[in-house]
Amino acid sequence: MGYETLCSKDSKEKSVPVRNVWCKSMWPVKSDAMFLSIIIPVFNVEPYLRDCLDSIAASPLDCWEAILVDDGSPDRCPQICDEYAAKDRRFRVIHQEHAGVAAARNAGLDAAQGEWCWFVDADAVVDMRYTERMMEWLQSHDGADMALFDLQTFRDGETVDVGAKAASPMVVAESADIEEFMFRHVCYHHQRLWYRRRWADDHLPCDAAENLRRATMRALRFTAGLGVGDDLEFLYKFLTLCRRPFKFDMTLYYCRQRAASATRDLAYRRKAVEDLSAVLHNLAAWSRERDVRPTYSYNFRIRKLLQDLLRSASLASADADFDVRAFQEDVRAIVREYRTLGFSLVWHPKVLLATWSVKTYLMFNRILKR
Repeated sequence: MGYETLCSKDSKEKSVPVRNVWCKSMWPVKSDAMFLSIIIPVFNVEPYLRDCLDSIAASPLDCWEAILVDDGSPDRCPQICDEYAAKDRRFRVIHQEHAGVAAARNAGLDAAQGEWCWFVDADAVVDMRYTERMMEWLQSHDGADMALFDLQTFRDGETVDVGAKAASPMVVAESADIEEFMFRHVCYHHQRLWYRRRWADDHLPCDAAENLRRATMRALRFTAGLGVGDDLEFLYKFLTLCRRPFKFDMTLYYCRQRAASATRDLAYRRKAVEDLSAVLHNLAAWSRERDVRPTYSYNFRIRKLLQDLLRSASLASADADFDVRAFQEDVRAIVREYRTLGFSLVWHPKVLLATWSVKTYLMFNRILKR
């Protein structure tokens, strides 16, 4: 058994050994059960949709399903979805009126039959060669409840030839210290994760706490109406339930970077202020209701989310209609919630400054950006 450290050389944290495993096709993937549900919200992505679906269809396996959720797309995406479902039974289509990406993901979750689920953006490209190897490995480690892997970005207009890249040996990292693992492998992209939703042994008895954890995982949904941060809210809630995560040292997901106009960027930031605030309030309520302990990694994630909110407010404040006074009251309300829950993030210098005076924080932030 080989070992590698979970800390950088300059880290003061204690190193934790992890297991490295190289896998060939040692365990046949079961074909009599749905293993993976790939959920793809589809809206206004006609130029990219075929690339995404072709990359998924390249897999010869039958133990996955791709659920295409047409969120009332006004282009030819609905017809393209129907086309793929007609020629490949592994693709399923849900047509609904436009309700937003969170509602589309929830529709996919409601329809999903797989033990695991994976959220894929309709303008992305994936490498399904690695999914087979991950499935084989996870089937032999039934206690796993989260699988993390790598993501690469590419610019719109660039060509990503996934099949031309040689598949590398699979290295899997696991740690006995889940807190160390969570801090070492900080993830802000839920597309880099497979989420465990069902267990093959669900019919076997287990204690009440485990039954509640599994039921909560199955019932977890995105907050409808959010357009920014809904994925992080879902991810962070799931992480509080996770008990045995694994990190696969391989790239499965290729994220397309699409250009946005300055007008869209300003509208996005204004929406981000509203939605990220809601996410922070929702996560505080989740933590309070489930008595979630403010671990170092969870505290770190919430602090970064609060800083994202402040960064978005700094950009949105260029609009004369931005209500600084109302935002100040909201920031103080958020900080009060997390202080009551025992999160140390409330004592971070930037958070203290924003709590005292958002106007001063935004002014200093603009000066530092020059």
